[in-house]
Parts: sequence; structure tokens; C-alpha cells
Amino acid sequence: MDKGAHPTDIRCVQDHPTIFARTMLLGRDARAWTLAIAVLVAHLPPAQAADTCSGRAYLTDPDPKGTNVRAEPRADAPIIGRLPPLLKLTDVDTVGVEFEMSDTRNGWLLIRNAERDDPNGRSRTFAIAGWVWGGLISMTAGDGRLRSGPSEEAPVLAWLMDRDKGWGPDSFEIKIVHACAGPFAEVTVAPPSGKRMRGWIGHFCSSQLTTCDYAYPEGVQIPPDARYPQ
Repeated sequence: MDKGAHPTDIRCVQDHPTIFARTMLLGRDARAWTLAIAVLVAHLPPAQAADTCSGRAYLTDPDPKGTNVRAEPRADAPIIGRLPPLLKLTDVDTVGVEFEMSDTRNGWLLIRNAERDDPNGRSRTFAIAGWVWGGLISMTAGDGRLRSGPSEEAPVLAWLMDRDKGWGPDSFEIKIVHACAGPFAEVTVAPPSGKRMRGWIGHFCSSQLTTCDYAYPEGVQIPPDARYPQ
């Protein structure tokens, strides 16, 4: 024990490192203070990583038992919770739990703040945060530009629309969410008919029965012949 530090006070810091305010080191020995601070810092929780993406999406998992939420982004990671299955509203309409996305890794999405309205319009929230495979996740596209990367400057691979057929961005089904970066999501899209494509979309939402509230920025010109390739 360092000179100048009372043994009871050192033991108090070691045994109860999270209540430093109740610990008083008697004496002037700087090494005793250093020991106390070191013990406290060692017990601090790790800093939370900054979000790598943002946006809301929803579950499409057909499993009647619901969707597993895992502790890590892999199929054999521990299950830390389960979100409820799809809710059938009508003969043709079903809705899944909606949530925020905050990170992505190897085809998995980190989700949080999950919620869903019941048939009576009451909102139910789920206090769980964890990883869900992107093949069980979807979203509604608001911007019709499918890009090569997560940037407004990235080249447009295809337009999610066809005026002749009456298709708009919300006509395309998001089959898989592969990744997310900022306000963008890398997805596989499927038109009402035709081939699937993979690319990045921005300005998406979790609306399942309506379209996204989105308008193209001023200056964006949609080519007259913009249509999804067949």
C-alpha cells in the first residue's frame, strides 16, 4: 500500500469503482489518486461506435414464429430476442415490424427502435437491438435512381420507373438489403416483371402500404425515356 493512503479507502475504490463520489482518499500521495483513477477508468463502459448508416426499414420474414435478432452479425451467433411475425391486415395486405438501421456487416444489419401498429392503431414498441440478416429486410424506395455507389454523385445504373407501364419507385420490391452507408442502402430490386438488379438507393422509407414522402431536389431532370431495363 502506498504511504499516505488509508487501506479502507483503497479497498473501497477497488470494490466499488463506479461510485467514485463516495470514495475519499486520505492523504496527499499522488500515486494513490492514480491508482483510484486507473481502477475507475478500467470499469467504464466502452464508447459506443458512431452510426454508419441511417434510415428505416421493415421485416419481411415469412416465419410464423417471428424473426430472430442475434448478438453478432452471423447465423450462429446467440439469439438475444425475437420480433413478432408478419401481421395480416387483409387478404392481400400484411405488415412487418419497422425499425431503424444503424450499422451493417457482411450482409447483416444492426437494428434498433423496432415498432409496429396493431389492427386497432395502437403502436407497440420492442426494446431490443441486434443483428438481422438482410434477406429478411425490405424498404420502400422513394428516389427512382438505382446507383453504383452510396453517393449522390455515383452513376445511375437504372431508373426504377416505367411511365408506359405505370411503374414508379414504389412498384419495385426490395428483395434483399445487402448493406447501408449514410442515407443509402445497397439492395436487390425486383420489378413487377423482368430481371432483378443490385445497386444503391437513397431516400427510402419504411412505409408498407403507402409511398414515401419524397420529392426530387430542384434541378434534377428525369430523362423522358427513363425506364427500368428489361
